[in-house]
Amino acid sequence: MDGREINMGMYDDIIVPKSYLKGLLDKKHEKYIKTNHSFQTKSFESWMDVYKVYRQRLYIKEYSENIQKQNWKKLPLTTTVNFYDNIQNKDGDSVWVEFNFSFVDGNLDKKELVKAEISETQEERESIIKMWEIENKIFDKHRAKFKVKFFEWFSKCLRVLQRWVSAQIMIPKSVKDRAHKASGRRAVV
Repeated sequence: MDGREINMGMYDDIIVPKSYLKGLLDKKHEKYIKTNHSFQTKSFESWMDVYKVYRQRLYIKEYSENIQKQNWKKLPLTTTVNFYDNIQNKDGDSVWVEFNFSFVDGNLDKKELVKAEISETQEERESIIKMWEIENKIFDKHRAKFKVKFFEWFSKCLRVLQRWVSAQIMIPKSVKDRAHKASGRRAVV
């Protein structure tokens, strides 16, 4: 599976110090990782939470009413966390980096590099942008035709009409309440 497929949808963030990745990445990739780099992960509930690795332990950020104070709670989990990011190198290429960190009772047990490879070169990205520009010129030319504009307008009118018709056939709340009261289903509030 290509790593870019993992990025879709909701995910959590995990902050991993650069020092924890030394020895896993070679120097050419390591220099593009920030000191406390934020990676994406889907190894948890994917509720857009923030986790971190600190002092060989796993933590989750707790949110409180006091926004200025950050509380981190230790997580005593035994799990493997897969995390990843797309970083950009000096040549403008996108480099996919992916890791697995295993935790036993919340303590870091094992670190593994899953992948560190160029996912898209700058030339490939420029080629794709050029392709999109060519396609959009053709699409825009088609959309500019009178016939297309007319049917787009007509479609919008039909949607407005459809919403109006739907509103006309809906059973009003007062009628529902009267029917429910008559049938004994529930009392009118």
